[in-house]
Amino acid sequence: MNSLLVRSIFVRNLTRTRNFWPQARIASFSRPFASKTPDKEDHDPDKPLEYLQSKAASWKAQDSTQYKNVAPEIEMYSIIFSVAVFMIYFCYLREENDVDETISRPLFDSVPGLEVSSLLVMHKYNFDNQKSNKEIEARMREIGIDVEAVRKSYMS
Repeated sequence: MNSLLVRSIFVRNLTRTRNFWPQARIASFSRPFASKTPDKEDHDPDKPLEYLQSKAASWKAQDSTQYKNVAPEIEMYSIIFSVAVFMIYFCYLREENDVDETISRPLFDSVPGLEVSSLLVMHKYNFDNQKSNKEIEARMREIGIDVEAVRKSYMS
């Protein structure tokens, strides 16, 4: 109980410090002209501002909205290493379980009636487009579907 109290006080004090949240993670914009204050003596308020002779004419909006590259260089390498270790474990070292066996089964074995309905749809498509139905009809006979009755249903 005592260590829990000490930890909570430590975390509370740590988060209250000024530099706890790294500024590198916060998007900062590059605005070099924003810190300069215009000189009041240079501009006469009765005359219009000359845009083409000012620094603003050569300034691009892209320069104001680009993020600074604040990611540490080692971050890319640590992410690549982590993903590589995960893929090695997941693809090679892990043993298969019942979910993997369920996924590897054919879909026709998992969903009852799917093979019959897909055979009927393929047979109808091939019949309408005058294509060969030899393999489909052979499989329909193996399953026990009356092919002649299916053909007669197309005629009516």
